[in-house]
Amino acid sequence: MPLLWLVLGCANFPRTGDTSTIVLDPDTDTTVPTAQVTWGEEGITLELSETSGYNFIEFGIAQNDTDCTLEEDDEEIPGCWTGEDCVYGDTSADGASTLSMCHTPGTRSTMTLVYTEGGITTALEKPSMPAVDGQYTAFPDDSYEYLVTYYLMDESGACWRWGLDSAYYSGLGCANAY
Repeated sequence: MPLLWLVLGCANFPRTGDTSTIVLDPDTDTTVPTAQVTWGEEGITLELSETSGYNFIEFGIAQNDTDCTLEEDDEEIPGCWTGEDCVYGDTSADGASTLSMCHTPGTRSTMTLVYTEGGITTALEKPSMPAVDGQYTAFPDDSYEYLVTYYLMDESGACWRWGLDSAYYSGLGCANAY
């Protein structure tokens, strides 16, 4: 089920089946850009609308649900997948490599990231990045849809965060969305 988000203020991440909208520019005197993230059978699609004048240089996805956080606390693999978060990255199972990348939507209205079979596990066990900017994600399927937090930045430096636990990106000074 697609989710539509508008960046307005703080709130809890919608439960499964809820649909919300986030406004990327809260100035109601102008056209309001929107972002919609849909986890489908083949991949994750980011749809941006009403974005004239915007150039989105970073789109990040960070897994940060309770189960994966507990795995990290116990130093279990895979833990949380943060290799596509645009900011902090992830560490390989051997601790020798940092896996870090970011997706660049630019001025496109749609960007689909195709799932990579075994992507997260492969990335952590064999330090390599199966995700490719704007084309592939290391997330293997849609089971992660409600386990992640999103980040989006415009070339102006304005940024927005929303999802399961947007505090993950709180140090960046981004507007919190719901």
